[in-house]
Amino acid sequence: MVYSRTIQQEELVFGHAGRVLRNALVVYDSKSNSLWSQFVGEAVQGPYTGTKLELIPSMITTWSKWKEEFPNTLAIETKEATMMQKMMQNFNTSYYKSSTAGMQGEFVEDERLGDKALVIGYADDKNSKAYELNLMTTNRVINDDVGTVPLAVFYHAGTNSTRVFDRFIMGQQLTFEYEGLKNGTETAIDLETTSYWNMLNGLCIDGPLKGANLQGMPSHLSYWFAWTDHYPDTGLYGD
Repeated sequence: MVYSRTIQQEELVFGHAGRVLRNALVVYDSKSNSLWSQFVGEAVQGPYTGTKLELIPSMITTWSKWKEEFPNTLAIETKEATMMQKMMQNFNTSYYKSSTAGMQGEFVEDERLGDKALVIGYADDKNSKAYELNLMTTNRVINDDVGTVPLAVFYHAGTNSTRVFDRFIMGQQLTFEYEGLKNGTETAIDLETTSYWNMLNGLCIDGPLKGANLQGMPSHLSYWFAWTDHYPDTGLYGD
């Protein structure tokens, strides 16, 4: 997850608090020493208790595809980050292959999916919903409504990435279908205007809406047990 560090027009600096909450990392801010849940971006202890950080839309993709989409990007690599990656490599490999549900076990038993099924989760102040990653690899494009928010969920097979976008743009609500490759770009087509859309960045690359850009919506790639631990009333697409 990627969050804005700005709260009440002030930039906060965060550090690892050395704790976990419902199997999620806990961080602290150096200004108030409040403790924050990494999973939901909310302060759970201290002066900022109840305050939420703004979740910024982001993607998990390959470095080569990222450079292709954003050729002038900056990349930060530090010795500390490299050392941490090496330290975590063995743990991650064994943990991902095991059936263990986090460091503390699951807090909410929800048998609609296996504990370690991967999901893409969307949540706002009123509703939450998860989309199973295995389902996305088959469907590629899902049109859905979470509360009053019309969502398009795109699975980009070339990078094994999933993006969530708002389907409402330029005064109209669009309905998408998977189209396939167009000039080397994996695309979806909307049925209302027959425009073609880059599934990775939401940019319209051809058709009447060419140049328009869908608004990316904040989402999480998560294990099912972790998602339900934090959003026990979540909806599940296809349920």
